[in-house]
Amino acid sequence: MINLRQTYQSLNEVVIIKDLYTHVIEALEISYSPSLKLVIDTINQVKDKALEYGTFFHSDQGFQYTNPIVQKILKDNNFLQSMSRKGTPIDNAP
Repeated sequence: MINLRQTYQSLNEVVIIKDLYTHVIEALEISYSPSLKLVIDTINQVKDKALEYGTFFHSDQGFQYTNPIVQKILKDNNFLQSMSRKGTPIDNAP
């Protein structure tokens, strides 16, 4: 028997990519800790869905999203990166 409560308490990082027009969750990754790989794996799930003329990708200013590797992946796949202001996490609420 798996104790879900114990399992979910140890998982503390979730990256979700949601289409704000359709409200559909397009990608989801869960991890025990924040990492660059977690964000890249999530972006890789949706990189073929970006529109040719650009699709906005909004996030906070966490170390993963300001990393040049992530910024290059977004740019190379027609995502226009947008970040919330410092100290305003409510900007990321759907």
